[in-house]
Amino acid sequence: MTSAAIDNEKAYQYYLSVKENFNSVCKPLLQHFGLRFAYLKFFDKYQYFFINSYNNDQFTRLRLTQIHDDGKVFEQQKRTTADESTQHYFWPSVVPKQDRLLSALYHENIWNGYSIIKKHQLETEIFTFVTTKDQESINNFYKNNSGILEHFITYFKDKANDLINVSDESIVARLKKVDDEGLPLENYSEKLGKFLTDTKIDRIAVNTNSGPCFLSNAEAKCLVQQCQEHILNNMSQESEYDSKEVDFHLENIKKKTGYSSEKDFAKLLKDVVNHNVIMRNSVV
Repeated sequence: MTSAAIDNEKAYQYYLSVKENFNSVCKPLLQHFGLRFAYLKFFDKYQYFFINSYNNDQFTRLRLTQIHDDGKVFEQQKRTTADESTQHYFWPSVVPKQDRLLSALYHENIWNGYSIIKKHQLETEIFTFVTTKDQESINNFYKNNSGILEHFITYFKDKANDLINVSDESIVARLKKVDDEGLPLENYSEKLGKFLTDTKIDRIAVNTNSGPCFLSNAEAKCLVQQCQEHILNNMSQESEYDSKEVDFHLENIKKKTGYSSEKDFAKLLKDVVNHNVIMRNSVV
């Protein structure tokens, strides 16, 4: 990937080959909330992977093969997100001058965007939710239901794992190197319950020193339960798992992650809690 010319055609062809499966994963967002979704992963400042359910091949080709920068808005969002942190951003309603990317999105009626940026040690992931210009009320949904969006991200990372696992370097896109410088609110409560049912989370993706791996729901819950009981120095009568079950699942976690120390488990716990999926029994 050292050629001076930027092509990214193979990245576009990959998008075409998997978009039907990708759209299927994202279907609950569209079905329940009228939302479409995009996933973007940066490996460094200039190499990235991009896929979306915008249902707009014209925009996707334009973004991959002709717009070779992130524009002022999205570049600023990336820069202002601290390392090892998560930030939530609303897209602006006014396009800054010379921001080709945001201009292209709005021209194709891809509006009312909300991006969740997760900056890890080796990569940055951006999860974006959008709808059309006339659905401005969706911003109220974003504001009041960030936990639901985090829930979908966890669901997505599991169900779309094979689609976003970038092992083929030829489908990684490149940017040009530059100098550094609607839905009514009253409709939501019924839809949220159905959405959570349709996006039941089976596994949770976590980052370890040796790379990403998956924990089952039971393993994640046992990890949280063990940490809570360690702090309280006793087992609550309301604990979901008994001590033998906790020991069994913690042993599985050790085998998967290679972790064994309290410090390692504390880091893993933070990653699990950040998924916001220590399973809620109801939606408020």
